[in-house]
Amino acid sequence: MILMTRLRLAALLLMLLGAVGIVYGILAGEIQVGLLFFVIPYLYGSSALGALSILAIVIGVFLLIIDAVRRAAPGAPEPSSAGEGTARPRTGWGGVVIVGPVPIVFGSTPRLTIVALVIAAAILTMVLLLFLFVKQA
Repeated sequence: MILMTRLRLAALLLMLLGAVGIVYGILAGEIQVGLLFFVIPYLYGSSALGALSILAIVIGVFLLIIDAVRRAAPGAPEPSSAGEGTARPRTGWGGVVIVGPVPIVFGSTPRLTIVALVIAAAILTMVLLLFLFVKQA
């Protein structure tokens, strides 16, 4: 079972709330999406919804960084879990870098690489659907 600190949970909820706000703003026509040099996506709008959504995402990322630094600090208390021994869970890493329409997927294990590939496919599908179904002004 994955234990999640309150700080990390708050960060993820803020980021989710910001993403939902951005998608709603795009679909409602309050936020516009564009591509700089056909590669770098950007958002712009004149409503408070866009600013608050982006602010929620930025604060969420900042809280995730604070949580990671706090857990990595020497002498930081380990989160305790009932019924588990002292064995440390296996950790791994993986990620996705999207350069234009091309995803670059990597991971430390085949399982994490597949998870990153699924995430990349989901992101590219959402971007494609947004560009196909959102009215261009």
